[in-house]
Amino acid sequence: MIRRWFRSLSKGKEGELLSPEAFRDLYLAYFKKRQFDCEIEVQGDLELKIRTAGEGAAHGVYLDNAYQQYTNDPENRDEIIETYIQSFLDVLNQKETPVERDRIVPVIKDRGWLEEILAGMKERGGNPDDMPVYLSDFYNSELAIFYAEDSERNIRYLTDEVVEELEIDRSALLDLAKENLRKLVTGIEISGGDGLFLVTAGGDYEASLMLLDGLWNPEQMPVEGDYVVAIPARDLLIVTGTGHPEAIERLRKMANEGAEQFSYSLSPVLFVRRDGKFEVFEG
Repeated sequence: MIRRWFRSLSKGKEGELLSPEAFRDLYLAYFKKRQFDCEIEVQGDLELKIRTAGEGAAHGVYLDNAYQQYTNDPENRDEIIETYIQSFLDVLNQKETPVERDRIVPVIKDRGWLEEILAGMKERGGNPDDMPVYLSDFYNSELAIFYAEDSERNIRYLTDEVVEELEIDRSALLDLAKENLRKLVTGIEISGGDGLFLVTAGGDYEASLMLLDGLWNPEQMPVEGDYVVAIPARDLLIVTGTGHPEAIERLRKMANEGAEQFSYSLSPVLFVRRDGKFEVFEG
């Protein structure tokens, strides 16, 4: 789907889509088939609270990303719902599982990501104090690096306490995470040409590939000038160069449309690579 969007920039849809409430109810119907022994409270159009047997606290389930993914790809509705259900069940099973240090990866996020989550919790009547303090580093004026454990279906964000328990030197954490990312993300594909490229690598860490120095090789992606990238969503990394003014304009359009259109939106801002690091592109 991303490659079709990259080529055409079209976003037309055919057929009638489910409303958010109908999508939520369908999720519930599928969920109850998978997990019988639980209590479910509907909190909003795309929000649920689920308490499984033997647990005192309820888990918040937010279906905003699932619904957006469905509206972008309605033909795969059932697969999307099943994926999100399985992801939630995996999180429940994963809670007490120790973190594997060789699966810790860096995750690029908009610096406002955490604040938006906390604000959303407050609006829904939740307690922001219940939210863990996730470990992060400043990257630039728009982006931050969070740290997470990668698994087959989930990403588990880390706290300071977890890193201390693993006895990882905090100053060495980023290098460890980047090396893990390099090993774990296989099958990186670069498509496009004429100074405009799309980088894909499975759909979870494309934006984080900004951090891997080895990717920024002119033999793989020949551009004029410095590299300029857009990361409108976590699974989108689009590349051009400062010497391609027409491609930069197309990149701006892609960044704005992608940030609005795709699940896990990240940033509509463009970034330029200078001295081995990306900063906000003002050109």
